[in-house]
Amino acid sequence: MKRDLTLVRLLMAIGIIGILAALLIPNTLSVIQKSKLNSNKKEIMLIAANVEDYIPNFAISERDKNSLDNYLENIKTEILSLSPGESLKELKIQTAFVEEKLDEVRTPEKWVKAASPDLVLSPLENYQLRLARLEAKIELFAEERITKWDVAYIDIFILGGLGAIIVLLKFLFQISPKKYATSKPIKKVKKNTNDD
Repeated sequence: MKRDLTLVRLLMAIGIIGILAALLIPNTLSVIQKSKLNSNKKEIMLIAANVEDYIPNFAISERDKNSLDNYLENIKTEILSLSPGESLKELKIQTAFVEEKLDEVRTPEKWVKAASPDLVLSPLENYQLRLARLEAKIELFAEERITKWDVAYIDIFILGGLGAIIVLLKFLFQISPKKYATSKPIKKVKKNTNDD
C-alpha cells in the first residue's frame, strides 16, 4: 500500500496540531500572567518596606507618621491577601488591581494625599520617598523577575507540544529515514577513450 500525502491526512495533522495548541497556549499565558502578578506584588512590598524605613525620620507629626504607616500596611495586607486566580480572566483582573496599587505606591504624592489629605511633605522628604522607590527598583533588577520554575514550566509545555507534533506527523505519514536514503550505488559512467 502506497503512503502518499492526502488531503485527509493533512487535515488530520492540522486538526491535531490545533488541539495541542489550544491546550498549550492558555497554560503558557497563565504562567506568564502569574509571573507578572508576582513581580508587581514584590515591587509593591519592596517599595512599601523601603518607604517605611524613611518615615520615622520625617519632620511631621506622630499622627501623620502613623497614618502613612497604616496606609502602607493596608496596601501590603491587600496585596498579601490576594491568592492567584485559577483562570486567566481572574489573573488579569488581579494583575490590573495590583498594577493600580503599584502606580499609587510609585507616586508618593498620590498615596501621601490618600493617607493624610492635609499633609504636606518637605522637598527633602519627597526626594527620600522617590529614593525609596528607586532602591526597590534596583533590588528588583538584581533579582530574577521570572522564577526558574516558571521558565521550566513553559519549556516543558513547548517541548512536549513539539514532541507530540513530531510523533503525530511521523505516525500519520509513516516517515522513515530509510525511505529517503539511496540504497543503490551510483554507477560510474566510463568514457570511451578510443581515438579512431
